[in-house]
Amino acid sequence: MPLRNRHILVSLILILSFVRAGAQESDSLSVPSNELNRPLLEMGVGHLSYFGDVGNLNGIGQSSVLNWGYHISLRNPISESVGLNVFAMFGKIRANERLVNGNADFETKIRMGGIALTYNFSEFLPENRSITPYVSLGFSTFEFAPKADLFDAEGNRYHYWNDGSIRVLPQSSPEANPETTQRITRDYHYETDLRETREKGDQYNLRGFSMPIGAGVDLEISPAFTLKMGAEYHLSFTDNIDNINPEFSPSPSQKKGNDDFLYSSIGISYNLKYKKPKTKSGSSLPDEDLLAIEFADEDGDGVADIVDQCPSTPKGAEIDQFGCPIDEDQDGVPDHRDLELNTPKGERVNADGVALTDQDYQLMYDMYKDSIGNLSFEKSQTFTADGQRRIKMGERSKGYRIKITDSSDLSSDEIALLLSIPEIKSIEQEGVTTYYLGDYESLTEALSQKTFIDEIGLESEVFFYEFGKTTRITDQEANQISSIMNLEAIDNSAVTFRVQIGAFRYKLSGDVFNDVPDLLIVEGNDGLTRYVSGSFKTLRNAAEHKIELLLKGFEGAFVTAYRDGKRITLKEAGATTTAKEDISGTRASGNINKEFVKFTIQLGSFNGRVPASVLSSYMKLENVRPVRGDNGTTKYVFGQYNSAKEASAKLPELRSKGFEDAFVVGEFNGKIIKAQEAEKIKEN
Repeated sequence: MPLRNRHILVSLILILSFVRAGAQESDSLSVPSNELNRPLLEMGVGHLSYFGDVGNLNGIGQSSVLNWGYHISLRNPISESVGLNVFAMFGKIRANERLVNGNADFETKIRMGGIALTYNFSEFLPENRSITPYVSLGFSTFEFAPKADLFDAEGNRYHYWNDGSIRVLPQSSPEANPETTQRITRDYHYETDLRETREKGDQYNLRGFSMPIGAGVDLEISPAFTLKMGAEYHLSFTDNIDNINPEFSPSPSQKKGNDDFLYSSIGISYNLKYKKPKTKSGSSLPDEDLLAIEFADEDGDGVADIVDQCPSTPKGAEIDQFGCPIDEDQDGVPDHRDLELNTPKGERVNADGVALTDQDYQLMYDMYKDSIGNLSFEKSQTFTADGQRRIKMGERSKGYRIKITDSSDLSSDEIALLLSIPEIKSIEQEGVTTYYLGDYESLTEALSQKTFIDEIGLESEVFFYEFGKTTRITDQEANQISSIMNLEAIDNSAVTFRVQIGAFRYKLSGDVFNDVPDLLIVEGNDGLTRYVSGSFKTLRNAAEHKIELLLKGFEGAFVTAYRDGKRITLKEAGATTTAKEDISGTRASGNINKEFVKFTIQLGSFNGRVPASVLSSYMKLENVRPVRGDNGTTKYVFGQYNSAKEASAKLPELRSKGFEDAFVVGEFNGKIIKAQEAEKIKEN
């Protein structure tokens, strides 16, 4: 029997069994006819069964998974027999089929909303009943986004061999060897957007429609709550849920028709008009509970909670008859954590019970003035940055920043220290790279982070920035605050994962990395310039980011890991891998896909609107297109070529037509770069 028919048959048997049980319980809870218009709010969970192409491709095997979903709906009776149901359903569909020389798999989230009419056979059933069958018919719209598992957690693509194994190389590769080619295991993380793998003209809409045909039973368990069990078969109007469509990928073995699914669920409904009957006042607690309350002692200090005025006393603290820690000098700090047990009466103390000095009062006043924007520290170094040298500090007009001061001639160990700090950033000014952390709202937060930086062995300074003016916080001022606030280093001991794009012998311009988020540029004393992107807490997130960079043409990108200021292997970071990893970081690495690098001819660059006469002259040429930059400029370019020589051959013709300022430029990932840089990438 086909899988679809089995699911439907099981659902119908379940419904009929409950209907039969309801007919036998004539003296159970009733459904009064005068309570028809009672809206029910329902929430439930269920299983999504998929009926599509994956599983019907004549493969050598398929794996079954439980596809869970959940729903919420508002059910309102229109009459004794007919009701209106407005619902939303959220779930996930996943399917997998092993083919002879490959694999077909996908996963998609389903987000659905719709309406349905229900009919409950009320005219044919006893009035006094607890179980009521129903059928339904509706219309819904849903969103989907099929993804496939094509790469493992380390970014290796799966290649399926005839012996049933999965390896890092295709079986047809000249370098493939059954004895030496590394085996890998699927991680079942669906990271690749299948629609984006199609050509632009073949990409489909990620929204579909369906007609849900349902049946089920309602079991009234109390006047307020009803249990509903049912199933809705969704006749879908799309064949793209699994990304297999005969229009784009014809196959004689695939399923005919659209991709349908069945949602079998159980839910609980609450009567929104139900009012709980009033109960008589009085205690309902048994005698045992009253005794437990009377003698309970949660903090274990020997004083029952019912009379304990300090219910959370630390263990070992000496207490009085009310269960509170003893404070002999009455300064507000209990003796068990008071560092000055005989403070004179009336003196104000800090958090450790030590009397405040005049210097402490002055510092607190300075900090108060600082908190309202009037920094009162003596300025040890003040300067105003000009437009070219100003460091942009987010969207905030003021804040604290930590600058790494020993950032020149970095060794491999010092580079590891920098990259182990999750929040580190870099900025290049007039050829000099500066590393910083920042934009903290409070000085104490900045100093706590500086404490960690000092502990791992890097030198740093704290600055205050306000409307273009930068003020350095002296070591003396920082030490004063640390002594009062008892600052502790922020815990940064967790593993930090990053994606290194490459370590190059030559320096690349920022135009190459326009589409790379959170770029960090690190120059070492070994002559290598390292380009690093992102900071992640998990290996999976880093691997996903690596795949994104691979798709953008950065073929040499790889994941690195850091902990406690040191570079560690991915295996030490918790990854299951047998690959050998060089963590010395002293060799050049990185590769940019040359197919992503093209050459074109720039005709002009404009800020704002293009003059009509100029635009008209551009339109007379074929193959003219605009390229928009991140700084708001629009550059108009002509043609696209595989080499600078091909592009240069077109220049005389363009200049003869009046475009005398035309010149050859490079293009990478849809961004304009210098032609010399494009040639350098092509050559390496």
